Amino acid sequence: MTDETPSHRPGIQWERHIQSGIGALIVAMMLWVGTSIQSQSVAIAKLQVQVGETQVQIASLLTQEANGVSLGTETSDIHRLQSQIDGLAQRTRALEQSVARMQR
Repeated sequence: MTDETPSHRPGIQWERHIQSGIGALIVAMMLWVGTSIQSQSVAIAKLQVQVGETQVQIASLLTQEANGVSLGTETSDIHRLQSQIDGLAQRTRALEQSVARMQR
């Protein structure tokens, strides 16, 4: 009997080394994938916070815009009322002048 049991043949030993290398490569790839997934999870969490903050800012801007439109409408109402008051003041002065002429 020669010493060629399956564990001592040179081909089997190389296969074991190759298997060990492939196993180490697979473990390294799994670690890399796990690290990448962890990084992506952190990035997604940060984006979710930013999206929430952006939604709050958009709601605030929409409220401010609505208030601005309301203020714009109120400003135009004030100008319209001011012109009516000015018109009434001119009419009052004209009437006062007419009354003053009639009393002379």
